[in-house]
Amino acid sequence: MADILYSVDTSALIDLTRLYPRDVFPGIWEEVELLVASNLFAAPREVFRELTHKDDEIAKWAKSQTGMFRDMDSAQEAQVKIIVNKFPQMVDPQKTTPDADPMVIALAICEVGRVVTAERRHLSPKSIPFACAELKVPCTDLVGFFRERKLALHNQRPQ
Repeated sequence: MADILYSVDTSALIDLTRLYPRDVFPGIWEEVELLVASNLFAAPREVFRELTHKDDEIAKWAKSQTGMFRDMDSAQEAQVKIIVNKFPQMVDPQKTTPDADPMVIALAICEVGRVVTAERRHLSPKSIPFACAELKVPCTDLVGFFRERKLALHNQRPQ
């Protein structure tokens, strides 16, 4: 399999924890952590901020994945501006912190990667799948990610 960066959003990581708990699906978590260690599963630092505003399982896991969360570089900042200008609904002007969604897409664009999100494709211009489709950025959900990585849930290794 060719190496591709998976730029993951907050909703996908929350669903990964909620729907595929580590004690039941250890092979999935091993694969994710191998990809993190290989710099192929990443997220903008803002995703880390969104995940760690609570003290729960995903926040603890995120804190242990120090290399996963990336600061934006100038190329990503330029892409975020383009995305926000094209899809202003993706950001909440009332928020005091930045919205991660445009950053997730920008990371995928700049790294020629694929977005992983739990958001469903619908007609709303504020959704990641909608923006990705318009921008022609590959986008998948967790099951699509599992398929691409050839992770069969029935083949999970016991602990």
